[in-house]
Amino acid sequence: MLREPEPNVWLIGFGESRVDHEILVWISDPEGGVTNVKSDILNRLWHLFRDNGIIIPYPQRVIHAAPAPVPQPAPDLSATP
Repeated sequence: MLREPEPNVWLIGFGESRVDHEILVWISDPEGGVTNVKSDILNRLWHLFRDNGIIIPYPQRVIHAAPAPVPQPAPDLSATP
């Protein structure tokens, strides 16, 4: 990752349980180094989050279930009228 021009971070949107950013950096070898640099930046960010007590929220779902119907006794078919 090159120091000039300076890296930049853009806020690009809000999603469910997240804030989306784009991290922009210049690298000297874009054909051979994009994946390595991306991994390095994301790992640094992960450690900075951990070191500063920032947690990633995960969606939570609440499920409300209706009570089961009460079974009705079967009619007694053995009785004769």
